Amino acid sequence: MQSPLSLQVRAPDATATRTHARLSVRLREETRLEHKSVEAACGLPGAVRHLSDYSSCLLDFYGIFSPIERHIATFTECSYLGLSMQKRARVPYLQQDLRLLNVDPDSWREAPAQALPALPQFAFALGALYVLEGSTLGGQIIMSALQAQLRIPVDIPGGFFAGRGEQTGPLWNEFRDALDVYGQQYPEASADVIVGAKRTFDAIGNWFNENNNRFSS
Repeated sequence: MQSPLSLQVRAPDATATRTHARLSVRLREETRLEHKSVEAACGLPGAVRHLSDYSSCLLDFYGIFSPIERHIATFTECSYLGLSMQKRARVPYLQQDLRLLNVDPDSWREAPAQALPALPQFAFALGALYVLEGSTLGGQIIMSALQAQLRIPVDIPGGFFAGRGEQTGPLWNEFRDALDVYGQQYPEASADVIVGAKRTFDAIGNWFNENNNRFSS
């Protein structure tokens, strides 16, 4: 695996692009089952029926996203791909939403080390970032459904599920392109990226399954 100082991103190889599936495509296809499993574990939007459910859901995301994001940010290789973790962080949106709901984010425990995905090298962390970045997609649909079904006449804070507003698509495309460049230049690491994504999906699903008994019936 490349060290932070040796990782250099070069221009894409057109021949490799034509003859090999892009890493972003492989990730989508090879993590399809894990993605569906996480969706089932989160149970959105159906599992959220009251404002307390919504707060608990956000706390669950906070509890697992926060330590994963911190770990990804320790890999300085992100900067070589032009990926700013400060710009892409999802946790600040969770913190803002929770505080607007008068909930202290620190009131809910973070996932312990044994519940987190093992991300020993950058390639694995890049797979984890794929999962977190993917959470920005489709959130606006979830938000609309939640506002329609919650049994309270208020506009609930929705920064996390709103993704990044009008920048959601462009920032996702930027990340996808960086993934594909990495896959072209370091094809031997592609399998580790996929493993990292699978581990992250599994960790998030397990975390939600562990805590799903809090939801109202």
